[in-house]
Amino acid sequence: MTIEQYILDAIEIIGGIYQNVDYNLYQVILPDTYADMFQDRIEFIISFDAEVAQENDGCELVGFGSSFFDAINSIVKKETLGRLFLADVEVNEIMNAEQKIKNFLDIGRGNINIINSEATLCMWGRVYCNLKLITDQKIEKILDVWVNCQNNQVDTSLSHNKNWLFEREDAEFNYKVACIPDIKLMLKAAIDYIGIEASKLEKELLNPKVLEQNVVQVKSYYDDLMAENEKRMKRKNITEEKLSELASKAKALEIEKNKKVEDIYYKLSVQKEIILQYIITYAIPCMKYSISVVNRSLVENRVVYYNPIGKYFFE
Repeated sequence: MTIEQYILDAIEIIGGIYQNVDYNLYQVILPDTYADMFQDRIEFIISFDAEVAQENDGCELVGFGSSFFDAINSIVKKETLGRLFLADVEVNEIMNAEQKIKNFLDIGRGNINIINSEATLCMWGRVYCNLKLITDQKIEKILDVWVNCQNNQVDTSLSHNKNWLFEREDAEFNYKVACIPDIKLMLKAAIDYIGIEASKLEKELLNPKVLEQNVVQVKSYYDDLMAENEKRMKRKNITEEKLSELASKAKALEIEKNKKVEDIYYKLSVQKEIILQYIITYAIPCMKYSISVVNRSLVENRVVYYNPIGKYFFE
């Protein structure tokens, strides 16, 4: 997710509106309630491109650390606490449900029987994080991760269908809620996923050959010094005082070598930082199927859900 997508999403989340008036140029109107955070202003022209911002008078360049970014980010962190977004989607019985569920479960020659089916509200958490990767340069990315709260697993399919989702202030669904989101497990799933994505980016940024070359050079330099020091210690007629001095020097060279190698790994490796921005909870009407799975003489009761937005089953 780009900063542009993140800020435009955030503007809508807090009740603002925006219009794309030209290439990377947006007219923004925010609710009156936030005017005090913008020096009594609610209308802005913003851009995420430095060249575009310079070409348009009164345009604010938005990026990490800009006043507009920080203010919007601060608002959305507060406004999303405890807020629930409801998906505007119809949920109905699906055709050939038994066969489709059997295919999803991949139970081979086993059979399933649908005991009960009903519409229910399933919950997803959308976790926004700021990922910082620091080498000789600093890279920042905003990532949004969807977590299925029924099983606390990352759901990559919803990130491609998020345009289906919008807030329903007046929604009155007579559906049971499938689960109460566990924020700790939701965050763990999201952070673990972001950690994996960060590791992929680290490999792209890190040059292992350069790192190894620097380490070899430093070790070679200190090994030569230590070898020379060792020769001095073995010469004839050396005094006890001088021997003690050279022995202390050998220890100091070993410590200094290890410190220099640690410094190289620190400077040339990627430092990673994941910062939670905010979380939004989404409720999506889904079909819940209580089923029995019959495989030979074994019978197992299970629950399967169908997401009408992503058009997929999950447990």
